[in-house]
Parts: sequence; C-alpha cells; structure tokens
Amino acid sequence: MHTNEPEPLQTFEASFASLMLGIDPQSNTLEELQTSLTAHTQLLSLATTQQSVSWLKPNLSFFLRHGSKGITLLESNVESWKSQGYKILLDAKFSEISHSLTYSLDFCFKHLKAHAVTLNPFLGEQSIQLAIESCEKNVGNKGIVFVLCNTSQQSTCALQHYQNNPHLLLQVLCEIQKNHSAQLGAVVGAMHLRHSAFHRQDNTYTGPFLCPGLGAQGVSASDVMEGPPAGPCFFPVSRSVFEGGGLQLQKMTQNLNEFLQSVAKIERSWHHQLKEQVK
Repeated sequence: MHTNEPEPLQTFEASFASLMLGIDPQSNTLEELQTSLTAHTQLLSLATTQQSVSWLKPNLSFFLRHGSKGITLLESNVESWKSQGYKILLDAKFSEISHSLTYSLDFCFKHLKAHAVTLNPFLGEQSIQLAIESCEKNVGNKGIVFVLCNTSQQSTCALQHYQNNPHLLLQVLCEIQKNHSAQLGAVVGAMHLRHSAFHRQDNTYTGPFLCPGLGAQGVSASDVMEGPPAGPCFFPVSRSVFEGGGLQLQKMTQNLNEFLQSVAKIERSWHHQLKEQVK
C-alpha cells in the first residue's frame, strides 16, 4: 500500500564517527529564513528519535544576512535547542586580532552560551590561545574550539603551503592543548581525511575533527575510508540533506538515510583497519 509517511531512518553504532546536524537556512527573505528553519526542525525531530544526535551547527552567516531580525531568530532558536538538550557549535569562522576577537567570543560563549565555535587560525597562535581560554572559562572541559585546517576551498599561491602541510597546524594545536581542559579540534574537509597527517598511526594529535563535505561536495564514503583518524570525527549533515531547507520531509528523510549509510560504511572500514593495525 502506498504511503506518504517517510521511511524509518537507518542507524549505526558510532565510536569514530558522529552525526552533527548543520543549520544552514538558505534564504533571500526573512520569511524564507523562517520557513527553512521550520524544515530543519522537522528533520531534526525525526533524526533524533532514530539516531543519536547531540550537536547542532548553526552557520552565523545565514542569519547575519537578515540583520538584527536574523540574529533575533538565531538567539531564540539556540535557546530552544539548548533547552532540548542539544549542544551548539556556532559556525562563525572568526578571524580577528585579539582585541576584536574577545568581543566575538563573548557573543558566542557569554551571550548565546554556545558550547563550541569555529575559528580561522590565520592570525596565529595568540588567537587560538584566546579562543580556548574563553571557551574554557565559559563552557569548561566540555567546550571545543574547532580550528580551520584543511577545508574544501583550496588556497592558491603562498597560502597553499598551509593546506598541503596540515601537520604544522596540528603541532601548534597539540602544544596549546597541553595547558587547557577545553578541547582544540581541527576542521578538515572530508576529502582530506585520507592525508596521513590525520591518521591514528604515529600521530600525537588526538583531538576531534569536524569533517564537512560528505555528500554535499561530491565526496563519497570511498573517498573517506582510508584511516582510521587520530581522533573522533563529526560529520555535519546539512546541504546534502536539506538543500537549504527547501525539500519535503519525505525527500529529506531519504537523503538522510543515504548519508547515514555512508557514515556507517566509513565506520566499519575504520574499525577493520584498526584491527589490522594491532595484529
């Protein structure tokens, strides 16, 4: 019998890989922003009943586009999500000198009371140090500062050096991490996880990875299975499932099932490789 009810979601037992739901409400008007947020909330409710989802990642830029009203919507939704027990990663990619960065971090950790933030490390160790100190002070040892490392957008010319040598940044994160209980993590596009710098074997870095791009940017499970990684991986799912919140619930559910199947495939491969390494 034909039914319009979405199919039950696939599940997987995760130890290396965890699901994080990205909130990227693509919109041209405030009304479209609200509609997109409603669509995200529908799938969030469905996903949470079937799969362990504890982290949400709202992208600040999508709300800033609509000025003060967009920020008001961000504030109210973050408050609602936190009241339901979700942890919030503010995807802001802050990149400022220390004095200005202090105020941006206050917005994240003191005003929104988020649990984690993304940071662009281009201005150096002092910015990373300031971010983890703010995170630790306001969130404690459960907080995370995710530092952009290898992203899906390739650098050119001189800056390409940093994309091609991610171990340099990981070394910096390890040194700063020694003196703090809050965690430093690395943002690594899923396509780059095959790089040996991120693998568990012979790696002093053991922090978490935030790995966008699976599904949304043409990255398949087979592109990611080489590993296993040095630390736990969060795979944010948003564009590959929601398409900005513009799909019907049944289609989003189908897309999410396909995403979960990919993550489960990656997880099984990593477990197998780890067993082979310890033989």
